[in-house]
Amino acid sequence: MASSVSTKEKIYNESFPYEKLPNSNYLRILKLDPGKGINDELLGTLETHPRKKSPPYRALSYVWGPNERTKAMCCNKEQFLITDNLDAAMRRLRSSNHPIHLWIDQICINQNDIEERSSQVSFMRDIYSGAECVEAWLGPATLEQAGHAAMLMTSIATLPDIPIPTNSALTFPSDEKLQKLKLPTRSSPSWSSLETMLRLPYFKRVWIIQEIVVASTYRLLWGSMEISKEQFDLFRANAIFLGTGEPDGREDCPRLSVSNGYAAFGAMKGKNRDLFELATITLSYQATDPRDMIFALIGLADGIDYGMVPDYNKEEGEVFADFTSKVISATKSLEILHYPVISDPSNAKHPLWAPRWQWHSDMLSLDFTEHDFRASGELEARQGVSTDTNVMSLKGLEVDVVKETADRPVTTIKEAAESSNLIIKYQDLCTERYCLDIIRPFLLTLIGGRERSDTLQHKLQPIKDDKYLDDFVAYAFSRFTTVLEKDMELSRQLLLLMRRAVDSSNSSTKGSPSLKGTETFKWLKMVFGKIYLNDTEAISSNLEMMKRISCLGVERTLSFHRLMLRSARGRRFFVTEKGYHPGPPNA
Repeated sequence: MASSVSTKEKIYNESFPYEKLPNSNYLRILKLDPGKGINDELLGTLETHPRKKSPPYRALSYVWGPNERTKAMCCNKEQFLITDNLDAAMRRLRSSNHPIHLWIDQICINQNDIEERSSQVSFMRDIYSGAECVEAWLGPATLEQAGHAAMLMTSIATLPDIPIPTNSALTFPSDEKLQKLKLPTRSSPSWSSLETMLRLPYFKRVWIIQEIVVASTYRLLWGSMEISKEQFDLFRANAIFLGTGEPDGREDCPRLSVSNGYAAFGAMKGKNRDLFELATITLSYQATDPRDMIFALIGLADGIDYGMVPDYNKEEGEVFADFTSKVISATKSLEILHYPVISDPSNAKHPLWAPRWQWHSDMLSLDFTEHDFRASGELEARQGVSTDTNVMSLKGLEVDVVKETADRPVTTIKEAAESSNLIIKYQDLCTERYCLDIIRPFLLTLIGGRERSDTLQHKLQPIKDDKYLDDFVAYAFSRFTTVLEKDMELSRQLLLLMRRAVDSSNSSTKGSPSLKGTETFKWLKMVFGKIYLNDTEAISSNLEMMKRISCLGVERTLSFHRLMLRSARGRRFFVTEKGYHPGPPNA
């Protein structure tokens, strides 16, 4: 769909004599004249029709690319400026002997008329579902690239039945397996050509989701290549089952980004989703106009659209604030407030509490949906009335007052260990609040009070036993062995936390000792001597702890590391006047 016209951007085709649409039930269709040669001038006529009585037409799905209009066509006998990519698409689609009818947003919508653009966007679903075919133009390609990609996609699409894999570790097929399937070996340029196609900007464009999902049929065009909907669907399914999206770690291993465009080419089909869910699913997609991250999805919201209507008169901050407020009002939940990323706190155009629906690496630590926290029980969120659209007014309960905050947010184990100093400083207060050894609420906070219930399903559940303590011991030991005398203070902090976890755990020393051998303990004694400056008591107590530990291992180390990154990264520890600190255990 169209990129909006910003006041900062050059306005094109301002003098073009668009015939005003009678009402929103009408649309314009471009009648594109035939051309004998690829370089013949593009000639066409805009026709106005009732949407329900229009001639058969094809709708173009494409990427605008840079907004500069460097190409010209003749439309209604007037010069009309278009983008480079649209020029290439129209030349690819143009017939050599008869006119064709096309719906193209860049031409069929008066992009300089905000009211018309808003109105037409509201009916985008009808426009694309009403087309006899959606032409998905991926962009130009060399003959060699297009030929390689088409050959390989067709070969994979026409493979005999491939059993659905049961092995979660399925990776890219070996040359031996590829040869059995009569597919090119790993070194073939066909794989890189196809990967180039799958990584094109088209597959990350938010508008393609609606355009493809509602299409009665479509075909993909990349240069001279043409692939039908049926072929592409079969290719994607077979490519996934073959493991082509998972490299095996070898340098010669190709990879196909078959998950690109997943929302358009599979994930959304036949499913009722509300607009909020659609926005969370499509965070990795992109739009030239940020407002389209919401507007492009309204036509797909078969469940609830929260009363959102495309309106390009509104600034993007106003659109995001309006959407956030309407979702909270309708759902009586604050779940949507998981998603804001504050990249520029001084930007007055964007309320800090309103998600902007663009992927940001910080989002890895923002979404607590899977933790299923319910600190408020069954209480419903209630909004207050505010005359300032930049202000969100919510009813809440005052629990306590922050007493002190850690100096730095957690990004690595170093900041986590430093944060423990704050908890230890107020350990009497915190112990009284939680009635637990201070190490327990501290570690539970680091991992959000949750553990993985099933490695394959990636679900989280409340902590049930002391496994998290043992996992931390393994993780802390792993980090300790990489730090050692390079950071004496961190080494001492890690050993202190390990000792507290071992003393608190009921299982960390119950099995066979993890560390064995005279040389191992001789080396540890030497390291402890440097860390504790020959403090014999500290050296002895830490050696004794190391002899008892039975829970070391890579699996435990990774388990704690992943949970900590998921729950604590980017967050800052604090302690309240009553001894609370964030993330109450088993919340």
